[in-house]
Amino acid sequence: PAAEDPVYGPAGDSIADGYRLAGYPAPGSAPAESFPVLLANAMKARLIPLAVSGMDTDGLLQALDTRTYREAVAKADTITLTIGSNDLLHPAIDRLTSLGQSVAEGDLSGLLTDLTGAGNVLTSAEAQEEYARHVARFKDNWEAIIARIRALNPTAEIYVTNFYNPYSMLEYTLGFFSLHVGSVAQAYLDQMNAWLEESPSAGEYRIADIRDASTN
Repeated sequence: PAAEDPVYGPAGDSIADGYRLAGYPAPGSAPAESFPVLLANAMKARLIPLAVSGMDTDGLLQALDTRTYREAVAKADTITLTIGSNDLLHPAIDRLTSLGQSVAEGDLSGLLTDLTGAGNVLTSAEAQEEYARHVARFKDNWEAIIARIRALNPTAEIYVTNFYNPYSMLEYTLGFFSLHVGSVAQAYLDQMNAWLEESPSAGEYRIADIRDASTN
């Protein structure tokens, strides 16, 4: 591309990284069917891939302190953000992994507790408190992310995707026992979507509404 072509920097998680699309060998590989490549082609823009599969808001904040990200953000004319889903997914998966490890080691107490419905590993009071903490952290991180981007680049157009439920069909199976991850996530995703619309920094970006996106 010519030097005068606009610069597009998509930051975020697996959605922008094109995870599992054809031509995806590693983060930053920019598969041809990923939405950043399609947008860059439509805008005739120079693409600087910044997304990393699995990234959460903690990770993006850390990345924005690196020279690579700071230089890319500073020169971008358009920035997209797809970040926050993993803020909820990581603690849920950690809980399921811990349960699986206990069962593998012969400790069935946690599994039996879930089977009796007395304290589902994903919906117990302790779990709910943990998700609430992660949502609160997401809100704080979100403000810091937008502030950091604006400090580096006061004029870029920023577009953010809100949250569909990527876990609606996700089921964790252990023998004859299944846990539905998606059923837990929706209430917290709703809180995060509301925050994108109501946050103090909401005037700095436009929202691409993908809450009703079909997933498989």
